[in-house]
Amino acid sequence: MIANRFSPDFKRFLRFFRVYSCRARHVVGLGLLIMLISLSASGREIGGFSLPESIQVGDARTPLVLNGAGIRKKFFFSIYVGALYLPNKTTDAAQAISMMGDKRVAMRFIHSEIPAKKLAAAWREGFADNLSEGEMRRFNASIVKFWSMFPSVKKGDEINIDQLAGKGVVVTLNGKPLGRIDDPAFMSVLLRIWLGKEPVTSRLKRDMLGG
Repeated sequence: MIANRFSPDFKRFLRFFRVYSCRARHVVGLGLLIMLISLSASGREIGGFSLPESIQVGDARTPLVLNGAGIRKKFFFSIYVGALYLPNKTTDAAQAISMMGDKRVAMRFIHSEIPAKKLAAAWREGFADNLSEGEMRRFNASIVKFWSMFPSVKKGDEINIDQLAGKGVVVTLNGKPLGRIDDPAFMSVLLRIWLGKEPVTSRLKRDMLGG
């Protein structure tokens, strides 16, 4: 055999090289795994905002998971990052809307400034596009209260819309309360703005559903 022609020192080197290479592959593989776990734990970055993979809402012991996130665009402008947090991940819009438990829609604004009047008009349009006339009448008081609570927003502002299971919807701007809707069913109609038959954009709907 050709291997028998090699010196003992060279044979020892070959054995060492094989062992070292095997160990090196294990070390590299372990390092990549640790890096992926670290990235998953820290979340993902979209539009300059870091979105954690899991969050705590209210007094709930079970964290919500990031179902999906994307950027709301209008014409050539990026308006905000929209993220959906649910008790369990799903790619089905109807299931996301009807799912029991706490939920959150996180909005992280990219556009320089959006006046309160334009923001209110966008909310009204979103509800009108996705609710029937009967539903608009049923939720009219909550809808008006909801869009009326928003001031003008600017780049860097963070809005969280939280459903607290069995209680209603709480809205915060940069961590400060804007208001509350004491209707446990309100979040199911609010979510249709992003996940309904006429969402703000089909791309954002797909992204928030993890598509």
